[in-house]
Amino acid sequence: MTRHRKMSPDDRAFYKALGSRMAQRREELELSQTQLAATLRISQQTYAAYEVARYRVPASMLPALADALKTDIYALLGVPARNASSKRGAPRRST
Repeated sequence: MTRHRKMSPDDRAFYKALGSRMAQRREELELSQTQLAATLRISQQTYAAYEVARYRVPASMLPALADALKTDIYALLGVPARNASSKRGAPRRST
């Protein structure tokens, strides 16, 4: 039997927001939890637990989840997507 550590308040807030974004995107695509769970090869109960932050979504599942929801990982995580023209990744200009 595996014991799950309790989530910190910050972790709970993060996973609740992630689950909310997952549910919103799933509904936009008019998919049921059962359909999405089948695509991810997990049970509907497990998927439902991710959406309400009862379980943590494994980091290893994020690429498949983003693909199934036709979005990117950044959007799922609520992080603005990085692009090549961002200051950090842009080449320096000489003066």
